[in-house]
Amino acid sequence: ARAAEHAAAAGAYLELRNRTRIFREIDLLDPGNPERLRECLHWLDATRNRLNQTCPKIGRPDYECAKAGIEQGESTHRVDQAAA
Repeated sequence: ARAAEHAAAAGAYLELRNRTRIFREIDLLDPGNPERLRECLHWLDATRNRLNQTCPKIGRPDYECAKAGIEQGESTHRVDQAAA
């Protein structure tokens, strides 16, 4: 059950990421309707806030394990290195 909750949360965050990318890479290219852009930005913000409040939290041991993996380079991608 816990894995299903985390999978659902991951899907919701993925949807938010995809909608944010569309907003950034498509919607902002045509700023002809600033009120619509403002509404979309407020929706993205409200959705993120709701997800942060309602999604299951990660336990400290799992966090520490993931942090150690990141520090060891397990999650390093080319795009991360270009930004560094």
